[in-house]
Amino acid sequence: MTRHCIIVLFFAALLSPVVVAQEERTSDAVRFGNHAFRFILNEFELSPIEDADRFHEDPKNTVVIVFGDTSVLHQRRGQMLSYLRNGGSLLLATDRPLHPFLAAVLGVRISGKIVETNDPRRDAYKGLEELADCPLVRDYNVSHPVFKGLTLPIACNRPSSLQPTIRFGASSVATFPPSCWQENRSPSFAVVSRLFHPRSRLLILSDHSVFINAMMMQDDNANFTFAFNCIHWLSEGGKRKKVLFVDEGTVWTDFEVASTEIPDLPADPVAMANLVVTLLDRWQKQQLHNRIIYELFGQSNNRVWTFAAIVMTGLMLGYMGYRMVRARSRSPLFQ
Repeated sequence: MTRHCIIVLFFAALLSPVVVAQEERTSDAVRFGNHAFRFILNEFELSPIEDADRFHEDPKNTVVIVFGDTSVLHQRRGQMLSYLRNGGSLLLATDRPLHPFLAAVLGVRISGKIVETNDPRRDAYKGLEELADCPLVRDYNVSHPVFKGLTLPIACNRPSSLQPTIRFGASSVATFPPSCWQENRSPSFAVVSRLFHPRSRLLILSDHSVFINAMMMQDDNANFTFAFNCIHWLSEGGKRKKVLFVDEGTVWTDFEVASTEIPDLPADPVAMANLVVTLLDRWQKQQLHNRIIYELFGQSNNRVWTFAAIVMTGLMLGYMGYRMVRARSRSPLFQ
């Protein structure tokens, strides 16, 4: 095997968990799974916390993510308070009412009532009447980091609504369109607060289904980019290295998502650019190109092989661009 072949095979292996997709996997396990979200956690090199009773031990280096069932927090309310007061970071996404204690501590109430639009052609996902309970979120605070670079709406899937309380200073940063009015107001989709501690970061969403594969792996919404932004903000750009991820009461510890488990990455150029930056940043930090060249060829011809690695990087970016264009022709999962 020639040296050139070895380098090509290396980059193929590097790309495989990122851009290789299985076109026809549309089973419920995939459609409603969290593979895409775990893929992002892995790209930020977050180490999973396996014991939910220990998430509060290193708050300034930890992110806690809870989807759906919030009992893991209520059952550990003492640890949760300590965690937030000492600089912890929390993403809570659910369409169900919170326990009164959690609502009081977090400064937000969740109605539990499904939000629907009465103008589906304009405000429902894909403009379909049968998806009136999948409203689009376009009205968000563009200055907040979790909405940075979004050019498409966030698509929800049978969401509830939030109501921030004055106590603790929780504030709404995203609302549903006027066609979704409840009680003479546009219900909130996202609430943030940082008043527990200067470094604490709290993001509460009224829908956890925005992060399922069927909603994230689409060309016509910003869900993938939004998920990426959420993790970037909550982890302080990757400075925090630990995560407790609880989805419907299950603690997830496997973030190594195989390429055969998920459909194509979305063709959203912002999402693709974010992934490229993350991959190249990891490559630079780990000095992968220098390590591979040295291990394969020693110090001889180092400049030649460094140039070859740079060329292969260009080919990698070109191939990802090709995949992005090709993904636009695929059939959407959520149909």
